[in-house]
Amino acid sequence: MQSSDVFQAMTDLVGLSARFGAAVPADRDSDWTFVVPCEVGRFVWVSTEHRPLWLASGTAFAYLHQGDAALVRSDGEVSIRAGAEGSGPPAVDASMVELLRESGLLGAFDEPESFADSGVFHGTAAFGPLEPEVLALPPVLSSEEWTPTTLVVREAHQLLDDLSAGSRGGLQRDALAGVIVTALLDRWTPPVLRDGSLRRAVERIVHSTDAVPVPELARITNVTDRTLLRRFRETTGRTPDGFQRWWRTLPVRGALLDGADEETVARTFGYSSVRAMRRSVERVARTGSLAQMSDPAGEARGPRSGSDNAKKECRWSSGAWASR
Repeated sequence: MQSSDVFQAMTDLVGLSARFGAAVPADRDSDWTFVVPCEVGRFVWVSTEHRPLWLASGTAFAYLHQGDAALVRSDGEVSIRAGAEGSGPPAVDASMVELLRESGLLGAFDEPESFADSGVFHGTAAFGPLEPEVLALPPVLSSEEWTPTTLVVREAHQLLDDLSAGSRGGLQRDALAGVIVTALLDRWTPPVLRDGSLRRAVERIVHSTDAVPVPELARITNVTDRTLLRRFRETTGRTPDGFQRWWRTLPVRGALLDGADEETVARTFGYSSVRAMRRSVERVARTGSLAQMSDPAGEARGPRSGSDNAKKECRWSSGAWASR
């Protein structure tokens, strides 16, 4: 098992729902500012094919080169800007629209925006309520030019572009949105996996059904017992036993936060009773939450709301423009 498998397990435990929103309705070379309203704590993804973009949400900022993508945590809205500051809303060239209508390519009731070629797509990504504690994602995750992540993003973007001309393909577009978001996630290392020297120890704990003795973990890490314990506390905020208890309760807590029946959850995860399950969860809670760890920028990570994150969508409004 590689640490990437542990990260995949963490992502699966948290839950992810990615959705395609739309293409920004603008001509390729025009300057514009577009605002996506989105609930606080959820994420907006943006990909751009032809030109660089500036993204902002609250105090989070990102610059995208052409061909790149970003995942931005919403502070209530995410602003996407192409070109100079002060640009107005996206628009399609009126003369081109008239030409399309005269040629019959654009019917009287067709939307001109369907022929726009901004090369900019956007959508949403919603995580479950354990995301701040388990993944602790930063305000912005973006790709960089000519990396494996960028190659995946560009392939997915091209496929989205191929689908955009049709009236169907909603499921395929959502699937490609998931490809873009997961490619961006691959660039992130959660705090509990940040110490590479603990990789084998973490894997051993995660995939063990029994408690793993500290001497065994120290041996496979090639350090002393004391050093192993110190590094574990520094990285995870817990002892190895405490980390294992935390890990085992994640699917339990996730099910409970999703509203599952307590007796069903206790039975599913092998607890002798609901009371025993509650004691186990409460014991983990008393030892402190990993959500209180700081992100790389030093900003405290507080809890965010929404056990139904994967069920709600952000609002896409044709009137959601803003000038700056």
